[in-house]
Amino acid sequence: MNIQKRLREMQDRMRNAGWRIQWIPWQEPDKPEVINSKPIALVGVLIFIGSIFLFGYGQSADSIISMSVGQLLIAAIGGLAIAMLGSVYTAVQMQADWERVEAQCIDREIAECSDPDGGSPSWAYRLLCTFRYKGQEYTVTPEASHLVSFNSERRLQNYLEERIQADGRCQLWIDPQNPLHAIFHKKRCWL
Repeated sequence: MNIQKRLREMQDRMRNAGWRIQWIPWQEPDKPEVINSKPIALVGVLIFIGSIFLFGYGQSADSIISMSVGQLLIAAIGGLAIAMLGSVYTAVQMQADWERVEAQCIDREIAECSDPDGGSPSWAYRLLCTFRYKGQEYTVTPEASHLVSFNSERRLQNYLEERIQADGRCQLWIDPQNPLHAIFHKKRCWL
């Protein structure tokens, strides 16, 4: 068994751990999931890390680095800004041609995600939805449209009740090139 397949199996096990509704993958089988980001975000991360490294290196007495603390701080903040803007740019560009579809939520699951460090728990959800697209029916587990979890079960239930009608109808955004890749409710503006 090759390393890519083992990595993907580990990713799938971790993603499905503790969930009754199992994730329906949209990526190529036997290949690890990766974030498809543009190089600009990576450049920002490298600038940030380089600034931190130079700050630590520049504190030694025999340093040949002639950047002030202020300049390194500006470079670090600039690197973070470039990384964040690069991530937003990638998300917007990646989802530019996605289409909104009417879907039917046929199952939903809410789970408590405990903090291993003993912090307050958070809540997450997983949906199972069906929809028709270009004459074919799809069953998907859409990704969440937000990147944060909820701090109470009631807040999460309210969020879902506002976005899923009593008869189960809801909105998904789908990738027309791969309709199994769906996002619940609205497109993301962040990767």
